Amino acid sequence: MISTAIPFLLALAAQSGPAPACPPCTIELDPIVEIGALSDPVGRDMSTLVGRLSSGNWVVSPVRLGPALSLHDPMGRFVKVFQVRGQGPRELSGPVVLLRVVPGDSVYALSPGRLLTLDSELEPVADVVPIRLGSVSDFLPLANGRIAASHSLLTGPRTVSVLHLLDRAGEVVRSMDTQELRPESGRDRSARRRLAPASAGGFWSMTVADSRLQRYSDEGQLMSTVVVEREWFEPWTGAPRSAFVERPQSQTIWIQELAEDRVLLISTTADENWQPPEREPVLTDTTTFTAVNDWVVEVVDPSTGVIVASRRFDERVAPVWGAAGLLYRMHVTPVGDITARIFRISLVPTPGEPLPSQEPVRRRLGPSPPSYSLGGNDDKATRPHSRWRTLRDPSHESPCRAGGVH
Repeated sequence: MISTAIPFLLALAAQSGPAPACPPCTIELDPIVEIGALSDPVGRDMSTLVGRLSSGNWVVSPVRLGPALSLHDPMGRFVKVFQVRGQGPRELSGPVVLLRVVPGDSVYALSPGRLLTLDSELEPVADVVPIRLGSVSDFLPLANGRIAASHSLLTGPRTVSVLHLLDRAGEVVRSMDTQELRPESGRDRSARRRLAPASAGGFWSMTVADSRLQRYSDEGQLMSTVVVEREWFEPWTGAPRSAFVERPQSQTIWIQELAEDRVLLISTTADENWQPPEREPVLTDTTTFTAVNDWVVEVVDPSTGVIVASRRFDERVAPVWGAAGLLYRMHVTPVGDITARIFRISLVPTPGEPLPSQEPVRRRLGPSPPSYSLGGNDDKATRPHSRWRTLRDPSHESPCRAGGVH
């Protein structure tokens, strides 16, 4: 039985103190740790996935460097690696494309066609669960032992359900969100869902291609729906476009609950300086994808759909699985190594918008940060953007921004 009562989420929310009066608020990122070293036996790539255990240890999986899960201590130092590839009952069939860490320190690693469960020491604890849905866009272990899964559909036209509940044998026990899909319109891809646990029970779900945020129970019953107020986000109306020869479409990449009244959205949209190239380049890594996209981090009130804070970045940012309120970004060092920089999200009332008490309040999630700061000229806080009153002034960054942390 999978236990996801979310005590860790609630504990973090309780530690964060009283919520500031948002909106408007500023998103600030406080550095926590940098994971990885050139001497590690397993490297990282720009698509690396990161999770956190209750011990403070980190689980890291490079997507493009083959099937591997590495364990790092709270300071980011390498401890051990699980790197077993094959078709055996406790092996990875290929690269880990999705990673989840749930309360109780169970680690779920999805490789093509199979879901493997490991413990906090990265030792397999059960045989793989076969996943027969095809290309899975997201999955989430639930408190009742089932697995919520959304899949990318490649054929049509047909009426199908794009969100499913699976049992521990990988069999579909319930299907939700039935839609009419037409491949020529791109609906086979735009129907994909992003999933995240909800501390009030059940899970959050959001489509890639629009702004509907929904909460489902663990039994698959729709509990609520709200449309997030994102004026910049244009819902998909046609077939998916090439992100290189046509202006890229906005899409939701990840969602994560920060607290019961705050949900984090991470999306991509076209870089404001995007121009079509003379010819379409070869997609080799997320660095190419990043060259034409910006990453938008937003915090939303799920009861109203109001964005309470927002910030834009040049580089990929992603949530740390198993730790509400932590983000990470991949960093290339001067010697060519790739590390994962972990940051804690803080919501701070926007200057000029005092609280009724006149007392400044920071709402933080996660442990205390070290002294280094974000590296690289990547903050787009100075760029104009509708509804982006909440971005902080980059002049407040430390001098480390120019050279980074080496």
